[in-house]
Amino acid sequence: MKHEVYRRLNELSEVSDKEYGKLVQKLLAIAFCKAGAVRLVERSTQGIDLEVTLPDERQIAVEVKTAQDQTVKFGKKDLDGLASQIEAGLEPYFAALGSQLLDEWILARYDIGEIKPNQQYRLTQLRAYRDTELEDSIREHFDEAVIECTNLPDTNRQAALDEVLRSFSCVSVA
Repeated sequence: MKHEVYRRLNELSEVSDKEYGKLVQKLLAIAFCKAGAVRLVERSTQGIDLEVTLPDERQIAVEVKTAQDQTVKFGKKDLDGLASQIEAGLEPYFAALGSQLLDEWILARYDIGEIKPNQQYRLTQLRAYRDTELEDSIREHFDEAVIECTNLPDTNRQAALDEVLRSFSCVSVA
């Protein structure tokens, strides 16, 4: 992660508290749009966090997690949601971002039964399931999104990022 991106995410984490995960989710959605997504649905409340049709027409479902302590936990609802997306023909993924300077997005394929609900997983454990090609496709775009979109007004950051997302033609309203 570029130092400037790390610094801005750190500041965002400090000022946004519990909202941080949703803000990072929206920044990741913006990165997918910048990377050429054909279609993207972002959900802030219920259901799978992101549904993305990639430029190569692959369809993925993404459960997004931030890991301030280098661990993530997936609830039963998260895993059930991903399983339901498999039935709908989407490839299920976890997206996890740690809070250290050297951390980058881990985009990991979800294989049913490999991840158990309500257990802590270190980010390093997800690396076995990584899709490095997908990670590479969004890396620079995520950095751009963070640099372009973290100087938004302090009031209602989520709404401001929603407005940025709506400016992309690939975004569908959930």
